[in-house]
Amino acid sequence: MLKDLLAAGRIANLPTVWTNVLVGAALAGGNWDIGQLTCLALVMLAGSFLYVAGCFYNDYYDRHWDAEHKPERAIPSGRISASLLGWLVLIFAVLGTLVCCSFGLGPGLVALWIIGFIFIYTRIHKRTAFAILPMGACRAGLYFLGFVSMGDVALQPKIIIPALGLISYIAGITLVARSEATNTLPSGAKWFGFLLLSAPIITHSLPISLLTVVYVIGGGALLYLLKVTVEDSVGGFVSLSLAGICVIDGFLLFNLGAEALPVWLNIVIIVAGFLLCRLLQRIAPAT
Repeated sequence: MLKDLLAAGRIANLPTVWTNVLVGAALAGGNWDIGQLTCLALVMLAGSFLYVAGCFYNDYYDRHWDAEHKPERAIPSGRISASLLGWLVLIFAVLGTLVCCSFGLGPGLVALWIIGFIFIYTRIHKRTAFAILPMGACRAGLYFLGFVSMGDVALQPKIIIPALGLISYIAGITLVARSEATNTLPSGAKWFGFLLLSAPIITHSLPISLLTVVYVIGGGALLYLLKVTVEDSVGGFVSLSLAGICVIDGFLLFNLGAEALPVWLNIVIIVAGFLLCRLLQRIAPAT
């Protein structure tokens, strides 16, 4: 049962939750004293609770559809009881919200934002492709969570623009992932998906500088790698591009410069985050 719970919670994607929160905190600035680092660690934990709650809720809500179309999944096959997963949704959502509220009204409202879009996405994702937008909004909430938790509640372009890029990137992944079961991606979905995926090349490299050139080259190389992967396996594309969230977060941290985080630490975040995601994907699938 533990393995099924890890899969249902999509634990392979948790490093991307942590880098999302870190980016938001870095955009807010700060001196990274012990108090801020403690706050950051707790907010990362809260973001993890909310993320796992959302993944559990997705499996719980889809249980009837899965019983008809994917009977091998954990709930239809009886390996996990629906009531257990339902209680875990509630417990993790409450824990995540309480931790956020402990840091003030702003983080608490962002937690409700995330939960609200989780609810919307889960309810409509089987019925419309437009569900890719609330999925992206869930992720963008993690940027805002890190940002407001550092005490900066005045939303500014420096956080809004990267958040829009993240929404686009996640929407692109989600659009392609809709074809994961058939492993056949329509041409229109492929190219529109890659257009959405490319948004962070711009949004995460503003203002334009010499580093932007490096970022465009790196982003182009990553997209090419993803393109090669998706032509072989849609599932492989989804797993690789989810791990790639750590990479685009790391590039944004690079663009903020050494005043945000030391260069060596940025490199560690990119490499360790990506590799940890890929390692965890061997334990539990990313989708």
